[in-house]
Amino acid sequence: MPALQKERPVRITMWEIGEKVEGQFVVLEHYEGGTGVVLVLLDEITRHKFAAKTLKPEYLENPSALDRFRQEARAWLGIGRHDHLVYGVIYRELEGKPLLFMEYVDGMNLGELLRRERSLDLGQAVDFAIQIASAMAFLHSIPNPSGEEGIIHRDLKPANVLIDRRAIAKVTDFGLAKVVGGLASLTEGRKGLGTLPYMPPEQVLDAQSADRRSDVYSFGATLYHMITGKQPVDTRGDNAIGAILHRVPVTAVSLNPIISPELDALVMRCLAKKREERYPSFHEVLTELREIRRELDKKIHAAAWQCRSCGYKSGRSHADCPVCAQTEVATDGEEFEEAAEVDEASVGEAVVESAQDLLKRALSLRAAGRVDHALALLRRASAMSPEDDQVSRALDETALLATREKPTGEVKHYNWPAEGCNMTRTGYTPEAVAPPLRLLWNTQVAEWITAPPVIANGMIFVGGHAAEPGNYGRFVGLNAADGNIIWELRAHKEFLAAGCVVGGKTLYVTSGPKIVGVDAMTGKQNWSADMGADIYGSPVVVANLLLVTSSNGRVAAFSTQTGVLTWAFEAEGQILCGPTASEDTVWFGGADSTVYALELASGQEMWTYTTGGEIQAACSYLHGSLLVASLDHRLHCLHAFDGRRRWEFECNGEIHSSPAGWENTVVVGTRERCVYGISADSGQRKWRFPTDDWVDAAPSISGRTVYVGSHDEHLYALERESGILLWRQHLGCELSSEAAISMGYVVVAGRDGKVYCFRSRA
Repeated sequence: MPALQKERPVRITMWEIGEKVEGQFVVLEHYEGGTGVVLVLLDEITRHKFAAKTLKPEYLENPSALDRFRQEARAWLGIGRHDHLVYGVIYRELEGKPLLFMEYVDGMNLGELLRRERSLDLGQAVDFAIQIASAMAFLHSIPNPSGEEGIIHRDLKPANVLIDRRAIAKVTDFGLAKVVGGLASLTEGRKGLGTLPYMPPEQVLDAQSADRRSDVYSFGATLYHMITGKQPVDTRGDNAIGAILHRVPVTAVSLNPIISPELDALVMRCLAKKREERYPSFHEVLTELREIRRELDKKIHAAAWQCRSCGYKSGRSHADCPVCAQTEVATDGEEFEEAAEVDEASVGEAVVESAQDLLKRALSLRAAGRVDHALALLRRASAMSPEDDQVSRALDETALLATREKPTGEVKHYNWPAEGCNMTRTGYTPEAVAPPLRLLWNTQVAEWITAPPVIANGMIFVGGHAAEPGNYGRFVGLNAADGNIIWELRAHKEFLAAGCVVGGKTLYVTSGPKIVGVDAMTGKQNWSADMGADIYGSPVVVANLLLVTSSNGRVAAFSTQTGVLTWAFEAEGQILCGPTASEDTVWFGGADSTVYALELASGQEMWTYTTGGEIQAACSYLHGSLLVASLDHRLHCLHAFDGRRRWEFECNGEIHSSPAGWENTVVVGTRERCVYGISADSGQRKWRFPTDDWVDAAPSISGRTVYVGSHDEHLYALERESGILLWRQHLGCELSSEAAISMGYVVVAGRDGKVYCFRSRA
């Protein structure tokens, strides 16, 4: 998208976030610049995203501003397509407002990358420079009706170069563009247009006189910043114009000694004060840059760090890639150790191994008992050669071995006291219960059950619909060892949500509009409260507050001890899922397609984020990110504390399943009839496991294993990092709730009203 300053999402008077433009394009995000607004739009028909630029409301009545905007649109649409230019799609005026639809680029701008990196690896900087120069050469060569060539950008700078998640550079923002020989410029009569640190002297004095060589200067200033970490001229202070006109930048090599003389000479020639001393065109710049890149390759220029996913190179080490956010920490640390062995053996030379080479090494490691390391190599081999049956078979066998490895030391048991296991709803327990499983017992509890069970201190708690007139809800406490019912609780309405246990002593359950505090050992009721509408999502407890949502859009916090209301919040639509919490924040999604973040202590709204569809599953909070499943076919990953989007994962069906996550893997089921494993850092797909029907149940993660039920009547066990099927069991009923895992048990509830309890045979 165009590189404009991002503000906290706000409502705008023309189209509000969440509203539709022309009944087709949902407004997802909002960014503001000086006079313009950029909207991120989702086309509900094609499911494509666009960036759409328009004017701020206060400029819509200004004829001059409208004329400039229309000319910008003409310039943008006249450019055509190039791999390294953001292209215009169409210009339309809707409801009296101009809209320029543009290519949507998922990534960051070069300015943001430089703020994080300060300076770039030389090879990466030259790669970006070649891409930018090729875009500018194309831009300058576009013919126009007068027979002359070229569009002069006049605002080339790091903030106007987008870097997508493939580490590809794209030049954007033609708001100050000048069409050579065409119509009057967008800003006719004004001087000094552009951004000072990247402006050539002639453009400071008279923007109308800017030509191709002016863009060459701005390119040189951008490249100088990339390789030195500094702008060529310090424009801070009162005499910024004088600095641009007269101060000669220090050489790039004096700031970064590893810069080659040829690269230094190229940058300094681009930055010449007199335009006639610069390169006459970007074709000459490109020729020299490509030769510099070849020389870098001959010198075996090796970056200190390179992302295995997008290929981005950096001069410093990163836990996750600054460009695509892909993690570089291998699961359980196994690939780092193997990489170190390869480096020592090759003495700095590049070693390229085939899938068969990796297979041989993996089998040798596995025979020596190094199962984790063998598994890491086999995953790499499978990615290189997915059709190789030998590799696939070895991977399946090794994944099963790794899953069944006995943990060292004392085995600990953990309670599963709430849906998603805890208040963050990650669906993860460190208690490793490995497949294959054996059915220990099953107990008929109700006519049907949709809510998942919870487990605490050897007791299982679950409820559903019972066929008794006047008392359609039945909730029970079961002995986990044998499935015997210890107590039961009856209610007028079904129990549609999981309970929540605190300290193994107090259980909170919901039926219809009521929330009830119950003694977990006896089933005796302590207190109750009424939410005013049916409760469909399970509650959570944090900091002595019980958090509950209801279908009338209400979120409430009650004292866990007394049931006294602490605060309440009213959302704009129905809420069909339970809340998620951290130590200071509450999150939930609504039928209005909006994610809300509230302050835990007060219930005050902190931020909102709008998706393209209803949110019917609880969010998950993982490593500072909020994972949101939406009926828009997307899993959204947001920065949890300000609502900024990190990434989106799109599939071919609605997502009714809460995501589960641990380390760098997120797992989610879909109505596409499959389960996905996704990188938590980048949103890239790791694996896909097909099922025979919908997967509405939230996955549960136990150590290395993912347990997930499906409407195809199977409970599946998958290897967490590869999605390999480790075990499955046909239960003869649909499964729509997650598995609860505790004390060596894996417990699921079926649509047939039974609770099934399994133990490991491994």
